[in-house]
Amino acid sequence: MTQTSFYLGVVHLALGDHEAFLHSEEAATRTTVVIGAAALTGASGGMAAPILAGVVAGVASDGILTGVLSAINLYFAEVLTYTCML
Repeated sequence: MTQTSFYLGVVHLALGDHEAFLHSEEAATRTTVVIGAAALTGASGGMAAPILAGVVAGVASDGILTGVLSAINLYFAEVLTYTCML
């Protein structure tokens, strides 16, 4: 799934749709960060640690992307935001 999003981003870039390219790359990067964090903590033996690590990594990824894009564009640039529904 993540590789498909990266490839889709390259297709958008080749077609000149820069907004869709950025959205696709942000989504793929966030997914990779969340899955990676959960995989790295999976050997901890508990069920809550990988879930918590994935949530924290997702929030951190969104915060970093927002900060970087805001600094580049010199205004607040909102990136992907997801609502957690329990």
